Amino acid sequence: MRANHPLLGLVLGASAILLFGASLPMTRLAVASLDPWFVTAARGALAGLVAVFVLVLLKRRIPWSDLPRLALISACLVIGFPGLMALAMRSVPSAHGGVILGLLPIVTAIAAVFVAGERPSLFFWAMSLLGAGFVVAFSMRDGAMLPVAGDILLFVSVAI
Repeated sequence: MRANHPLLGLVLGASAILLFGASLPMTRLAVASLDPWFVTAARGALAGLVAVFVLVLLKRRIPWSDLPRLALISACLVIGFPGLMALAMRSVPSAHGGVILGLLPIVTAIAAVFVAGERPSLFFWAMSLLGAGFVVAFSMRDGAMLPVAGDILLFVSVAI
């Protein structure tokens, strides 16, 4: 049985937050001079190499029976989300994109209801919808009645 390492969990969690927070600004920098789909492919390839390294290092077998599900997950999280995000970063500032990505928690909660059968409280949904409303209102900046193309790409990436 493994010992509990709360400090390691905090360090890994903080690292993940830092890396995710930097993904929009770094993507915006990258797509200023590189094709968004190249950036997306490079991210996926690097992540795949790290995954293979970890599997080899930990002497794990390739999970062949899980490959169909992993293919669907990869299509969404390795191609769909970062690809659309990279396209969006060509037309909207990264700080603006960060606000739109603020919809990720409510989308995750909706998935938890349908996939895991969780039932958050009415207060949770009320506050989540209020926050989501602010995000959508923010996307309609400069008096526009509809979000700009970059916003729509980000909304779709969140949905994916």
